[in-house]
Amino acid sequence: MTAGAAEVRRPWLPAALRAHGWSQDTVGTLTYLVVDEIVGSSATLLLSAWPWADVQGRVRFAVDDSTRGVTVDVHALEHALYRGWLDRQPRIGDVFAAVVPQEVHDLQEPDEAPQWDRPIADLVDGPVHDLTPEGRTVAALADPALVSSVLPAVEASRLGLTGQPDGEAARAPRRDRVGPDTDHG
Repeated sequence: MTAGAAEVRRPWLPAALRAHGWSQDTVGTLTYLVVDEIVGSSATLLLSAWPWADVQGRVRFAVDDSTRGVTVDVHALEHALYRGWLDRQPRIGDVFAAVVPQEVHDLQEPDEAPQWDRPIADLVDGPVHDLTPEGRTVAALADPALVSSVLPAVEASRLGLTGQPDGEAARAPRRDRVGPDTDHG
C-alpha cells in the first residue's frame, strides 16, 4: 500500500452514531460486533476493529487477524442485550458498536471463539449502539461493489459512507448499560 492510499482511509461514521456525538476522530475507538452464528443455545459474536471507508465510500475491514470471536449463551445474550430494548430475538447479522475492553480482545485467539462464561456486560465498556440496519445495508453493498459501479453520492452520503455530514440523522438505538438492570438510551 502506498502512503497516498493510506491517506484516503477514514473511519466509517454512520449518521446514526454521529447523532450520538461520535466523530471521525472518536468512532475508531469502537469495536464492530456481529452476531455471526447461532447454533442451538450458543451464539458466536465476532469482534473486529472499526471499519473504514475508502475514497469511493465503500466500507472496508482490516485484512488481518485482529477479528476475534467469542461464543456466548444465546439466552444470556438475549436477556442482557436484547430484552426490553430491541424487543427481538438475536439474529445472525445483527451489528453493534461498543467499546470492548482490551482484556476481552487479549483473551481470544484469531481462529477460535472460546466460550464466554462471564456476564455479557463484561464484554463491553459503556453504551452499546444497534447498527443492524446500517450494517446490513453496507454488507449487502459489499459483494456487488466488487463488480458494480460506484454508489451515487446522494446514496453514499445517506449511508454515512462519504465522511460528509448528511444533515439531521436519527440516532442509533443505544443501550446505556448491558445486563439485567439496564437503562434505555
